[in-house]
Amino acid sequence: MPATHSSFSYTPVAGLAIEGMLYDMSDVDVISRIYEPSSPAGVYAGKGVVQGTDPVKQCVMPSTAITGTFLGFVVYEAGKAKRASGYSYDRYESVPILRRGRIWLMAEGAIAAGTKPYIRHTANGALLPGNIRGDADTAKADQLEGVLTETATSGAGLILVSVNLPA
Repeated sequence: MPATHSSFSYTPVAGLAIEGMLYDMSDVDVISRIYEPSSPAGVYAGKGVVQGTDPVKQCVMPSTAITGTFLGFVVYEAGKAKRASGYSYDRYESVPILRRGRIWLMAEGAIAAGTKPYIRHTANGALLPGNIRGDADTAKADQLEGVLTETATSGAGLILVSVNLPA
């Protein structure tokens, strides 16, 4: 019988990711806050959120310059219903927020690996608050401390981000 040869190879990096999905479970800190009843109607997985009216209990989408109020990024949960623009948490719902760990996020445009991204706080056309980007967009986004990109994208797309916010 002739010898049969087979080979097996794999890539150690997952090929499929969803916005807001945790990359792994090593050294993860996730807090929860109630999504405050304000506009917009829901907050989507993978978006950055800030403290709400009650900073201990609530979160909202950023609407002004972020000065020490950034809480982290909304984590995707498999049980959430998919809507047209992502996986949403409604008003008054408990929202899981990543403070430490690695998460997949959707960048608005090009971002280099190893840089501190910016988070949008002021809408600019279809570009909405809570998104991350590679620059300040004429003072419509603030650079995040404790957040570092691990992968790059040459345009809008998923990137892996490492989050290490102070307790």
